[in-house]
Amino acid sequence: MEHTYILYKKHASAHDMQRWARQVMWPVIIYQIFRKTRFIDNAQDEKFARDTLMKFHAVGMFDNPPGGVERYYKRKIMRFIRASS
Repeated sequence: MEHTYILYKKHASAHDMQRWARQVMWPVIIYQIFRKTRFIDNAQDEKFARDTLMKFHAVGMFDNPPGGVERYYKRKIMRFIRASS
């Protein structure tokens, strides 16, 4: 996901990037990655999830959430990263 984001950001127009973020990136982050963090039951998996989300944050994936739902989950993700540190 991180690699795809970097390539897409490099080659896509601003409009295409916004559509990709709304239709692909945020749904994957919210429904396939972040929502599963509540089922983590050991420290190793929690560390892996936190490190992955921190990498996403470092490359700028959370910089411009396209809507209110995405902003809400961005705040939850940032709380998860800080709480796990």
